[in-house]
Amino acid sequence: MTRYQRAVHGAEAGAIAAVTLEVAFFVFDSIRLVPLATPLVLSGASMGPGGAALDLSSLTGVIGGVWGFYQILTLTLVHLATFAAVGVCAALLFDWSRPGNLGRLGVVALLSTAGFYGTVAISSSLVALDSVGTLPIIGINLLAAGVLAGGLRLVSMPVPDAGEQAA
Repeated sequence: MTRYQRAVHGAEAGAIAAVTLEVAFFVFDSIRLVPLATPLVLSGASMGPGGAALDLSSLTGVIGGVWGFYQILTLTLVHLATFAAVGVCAALLFDWSRPGNLGRLGVVALLSTAGFYGTVAISSSLVALDSVGTLPIIGINLLAAGVLAGGLRLVSMPVPDAGEQAA
């Protein structure tokens, strides 16, 4: 596999890990009965307060809702790009065709956490993360790292020959 193919597979795995992370935060927020709370807090910290509650009864409420949607969309795109870069780094740093080695997963977990904090760093303040909590951030980033590492391992596995498939 060429370096370019490895980079492409890394970007794909990173994007899948980013989506996994965002879905996990949505489930986490829904369990706490505040869906979209994490993306609204993070995007609000980076781009100013938005429509935290959907209010269609007034023009300002509708504008606030549209602004909140725009903030979440922008944060999501930055998040996808950041994790794609993390995936490219992980794909180029390690040979994923060999099984084992938990050290790779640890490095990917650190890269994923750095990617998450890099996404949040556009706010110049990490205070917004206090409302989310440290343990959920670590746990969900470990989940994303596992997805990223698993995706890279999966696409790096050798493909069996046609003769082996027939047997």
